[in-house]
Amino acid sequence: LGIDRAELKAYFRSYWDSNVNAYLRLDKKRRKLIQKHENIEFEKGDLRSERVEEQTALEEECARYKELMIEMGKYMGMRVPAPLELSDDEGDEIMIDGVPIPKDEIITCFDDDDSRLFYEKIFDLSLVKTHLKDQKDKAQEEKETRENKEKEDGEDLEKLPELEDDANDEQEATAEEAKVEVVEEVEEESDKMKTFIQDLVKLYNRDEVDNIAIKFLDINSKKTRKRLVKVLKEFRRHPMHQIPYLCRFVATLEYVGIKVKHGLEDMIDQEFEFLWKKRSKASLEERELNMKFIAEMVKFELYPKKKIFRIFLRLLRDFQPRSVATLAFGLENCGRFLYKNPQTHTRLNKLFEQMEMITKKKKYRLRGRSSETAKAHRG
Repeated sequence: LGIDRAELKAYFRSYWDSNVNAYLRLDKKRRKLIQKHENIEFEKGDLRSERVEEQTALEEECARYKELMIEMGKYMGMRVPAPLELSDDEGDEIMIDGVPIPKDEIITCFDDDDSRLFYEKIFDLSLVKTHLKDQKDKAQEEKETRENKEKEDGEDLEKLPELEDDANDEQEATAEEAKVEVVEEVEEESDKMKTFIQDLVKLYNRDEVDNIAIKFLDINSKKTRKRLVKVLKEFRRHPMHQIPYLCRFVATLEYVGIKVKHGLEDMIDQEFEFLWKKRSKASLEERELNMKFIAEMVKFELYPKKKIFRIFLRLLRDFQPRSVATLAFGLENCGRFLYKNPQTHTRLNKLFEQMEMITKKKKYRLRGRSSETAKAHRG
């Protein structure tokens, strides 16, 4: 074609570079839009459908562009470079206690091993479930063997001369025995659940939590899970020092797919709204108890982080003495976790900025009122 090889190579390289730059700019735009929408959702509670559609369309376009660039890079022996950095507070590093730390190097959000083991090392019930499953399978096999034997005995009895009256009496006796067995099983399950609930309200250490979670496996059924969810909704008046253990118990069950956290989450949300409507009539102790539940569930990853930030904002904007005290209590119990968590670090800093700004405004207003009062007295 009369085109020099080096010239052709340079042409393709130039084409590659221009497309790479276009892709990186598009990817940066996508990440900025996601952050913007997260902030809007954080402050207002939800996103308009138009914004959701805009984000989805941009994400799909960016994904297609990346696939094309990866495919093109295979032929050219090139790789798509790392994404462009956004800004200092939204990049790959976060400042923890004045020290920049890469996000991917943060392996825990807790400062000491005791806290890390309590909140992050959840006991794996699947190991116990496997053992219980083997026991149940063995019991099922024995039951099937018995039934097969009874069936064979029944077939043998059919060959004997018929004795109608005796046969009817035997059938009635068998039916009565079956009814008694069913009643006994229901009563036994009910007694086990009562004992379980009594033990649940006495949790005082991590070992007790793990042991009672194992006990629940023995009575786990649709009925007992429903009963447990109902019990969890009644824990709004639970002693504060036991709340972390209760949350660990729920996290242990959730870890193996036993869904019960919605009971605790519903109770917490309903209690917060109830106390919010009571306003000054709600005692600080009630508010702190509710906040303790929220903080502990957040640390166990049982409560949406967006929700707790919305709660913090409501308390901050209210800025009444009890709201401020509740906010301070919440930050005292899970602020460090949110600060060291890469997902919430930037958001928490923004909350602190808003706190500082609102505090300054309040101080300015108080000064203005006091000066007006002093002028009025002079006059």
